[in-house]
Amino acid sequence: MKNDIIHVSRTVFIALFFLSFVQPVFSQEDDEDEFQNMTKDIMYAIKGDRFVAANEYDSAVAMFQKSLAINDTNVVVLNGLSNCYQMMGMNNDAIALCRKALRVDAKHSETYCLLAAAYKNKKEYDSAIGASRQALSIDAEEGFAYVLLGDVYKLQGKNSDALMMYKKSIAVPNPDVTWYNALAMHERLLHKDADAIGVFDSAIARYPAYVYSYSNLAELYVHREEYDKAIAVYRRLADFDSASATPYLGMGGVYFVQRKFDEARKAYQQAVDLEPGNSFAQCSLGGALNGLKNYAQAQEALEKAISLTPEYGYALLVLGDTYLKLGDQATANATFEKAIRFLKKDLTDTDAEGNGSIAWCYYEKGDPSNSVMFNRAGLKIDSTLSYLRLNLALALLAEGKDAEAQQEFARGTREGTSMLRASVLEDLEDAKALYPQRVALIEKAKIVVQSSTKQK
Repeated sequence: MKNDIIHVSRTVFIALFFLSFVQPVFSQEDDEDEFQNMTKDIMYAIKGDRFVAANEYDSAVAMFQKSLAINDTNVVVLNGLSNCYQMMGMNNDAIALCRKALRVDAKHSETYCLLAAAYKNKKEYDSAIGASRQALSIDAEEGFAYVLLGDVYKLQGKNSDALMMYKKSIAVPNPDVTWYNALAMHERLLHKDADAIGVFDSAIARYPAYVYSYSNLAELYVHREEYDKAIAVYRRLADFDSASATPYLGMGGVYFVQRKFDEARKAYQQAVDLEPGNSFAQCSLGGALNGLKNYAQAQEALEKAISLTPEYGYALLVLGDTYLKLGDQATANATFEKAIRFLKKDLTDTDAEGNGSIAWCYYEKGDPSNSVMFNRAGLKIDSTLSYLRLNLALALLAEGKDAEAQQEFARGTREGTSMLRASVLEDLEDAKALYPQRVALIEKAKIVVQSSTKQK
């Protein structure tokens, strides 16, 4: 399972906003009665769709392949298998399947969208644009094609064109909720916060069950230091679904970024009580206990998270931090190595936060050069993430690149929240132990951070 968590340095474990709570919806033991009146190819296709919904792509591929062995001209099944291959990083295979589907039906707009997505993944942007345009020539209301064009233009740095495409995506009948979020996140990237808030609110009003609209809106309020509004967003979600851990995880994240660690611990404990098998909740609780300096309890919660999800890269990162606090550098470094391996496995071309998490592992284990590289990669994807800029500054400082570091410290503290500035001061103090040869530069950086004021 992949948990998308924004890593804000060790003491600002903020986001805990982007959650994956997909549970398996089908197993071989399920009642087969519902399939009795179906042909086998359709039965396998439905099972494949259910495995996709549970992110079990290997099983989904097996089902789709069984369906196609019976009927290899079903465009919907060909597209389903193509989508699985994309999710597994097999973009060439996905493209071949799209081409096969188009030989069956050359007027299938969804196939062109899948083809465009595969080309986008391969960074073949002209081909992605061409396939998206072809989809729109077939169906001018194919909203996903507009989203794909927005994504490609964004990757090319054509932000105005991207904004126009994202706006078109939600103007079609019955737009998908994820398209609202794509538009709002891009407006945030362009510092159009008021517009982004309006789009998130519209998404929540229209699709109240979609968790990410709440989490994205709350994270924006946190960035604006409007913490009460962020908590209110999660209370709205709790009112909608009081039995879910999600709103309590969100509230915990907001309390954490304010450094209200005990309030965060209480919220995370509520989440754990509701969903004891939720590795994300266990990891979050471990982070709050670290903030309270209860390192033994933090270690216990983090090890529980990893026992639930063995390849949980972020939990390994936080556990490595815990070992550092306990004075065990060797075990910390080994844990960071495991974290890096799993985080890289999950990394995508648009994952700014994932790059930041990998960068922090390298920084903590004494490898500032790789930390600089991954922080820069994250900022290239999303330049609004102030914590990445400050973590970049820390890594540059560790390399001895004083002038560059001070520039990034100044910019990061101007753009970041006051709580983030407090966090980086703590990180600078910790850096003295990690990089004792840089103590003089560290003291100089602390003056820069303390003297910088937030941009209004």
